Amino acid sequence: ASVPLLLSSGTDCSLQFQLRQVVTTPDSGFMDHPCLSIAPSSGGLQPYGSASVVVECRPETEGRLRTVVECLINGEPRRHIEARAEVQYPAVCLDQCRVHVERAFLGIAVEREVVLINNGLIPTQFAWSSQHLGSSARHCRLEFAPMVGRVGPREIVPVTIRATWTQTGSQPEVVARCRVMGRAEPLVLLLSAEVLGLAVSYHVEDGSSPVVEDAPLTLEFGSDNPLGVPHTLSLAVTNTTAIPSSLTAFVRHFPPATPPSPPVVAKPGGPAVSKGRARQLDGPLLCVGSC
Repeated sequence: ASVPLLLSSGTDCSLQFQLRQVVTTPDSGFMDHPCLSIAPSSGGLQPYGSASVVVECRPETEGRLRTVVECLINGEPRRHIEARAEVQYPAVCLDQCRVHVERAFLGIAVEREVVLINNGLIPTQFAWSSQHLGSSARHCRLEFAPMVGRVGPREIVPVTIRATWTQTGSQPEVVARCRVMGRAEPLVLLLSAEVLGLAVSYHVEDGSSPVVEDAPLTLEFGSDNPLGVPHTLSLAVTNTTAIPSSLTAFVRHFPPATPPSPPVVAKPGGPAVSKGRARQLDGPLLCVGSC
């Protein structure tokens, strides 16, 4: 804060002036420390002329300030001007200091909202830092809207947080900081999350039987399939997460193979014969994959 001060000469002589702050021992309930800057702090006064100076106060602590400005003019006794101020800092805070996301997905942005609250009468500026702290900060990308702005007296400003994690599992707290003009320390917001990866479920649908969860994944066409008559089964693939993924399905054929020969059984009084005949095996395998 600054206050103009007017010096006037009532004589026909040229005068020189000098202004400075004098730190005193204040009464109980007041404080005093070097906090005034005066411009210009010295100069000349023409006969019957005047000079304007500006006294600026930049206190370092909150409280009731009482100090003294001393004015020296050649040939005149010292003059003292009392200066007082009620010093307040911006009373800005967050409505919450911790945000935990119970269900986030890998690479998918999650939005949450916090509120900046100005409980005082001093307007101020705020700015979110782009540098974050914490062991999982390198696995989390944070965006704030608005990133910078103004919060007026008794005003609340909603801030949208957009967080994206690049690692699955339980993610410890990321420390985000918001600088408020007039405050020595930044506001701190801690963000944590449980991050899930891609999860896909499969089941076979034949249009007649109910779906059985966790049933073995087998396309069973049965034993009654007339030659040349198609028999259709459906394989349902469900993405149970919010992560988009591509799907590839193809049939892989395996070459025929001969199973092991059955055991040889010897008949009494006759040659040994095999128990059964070897059969050729051949068949396709349906392969389904996601990436």
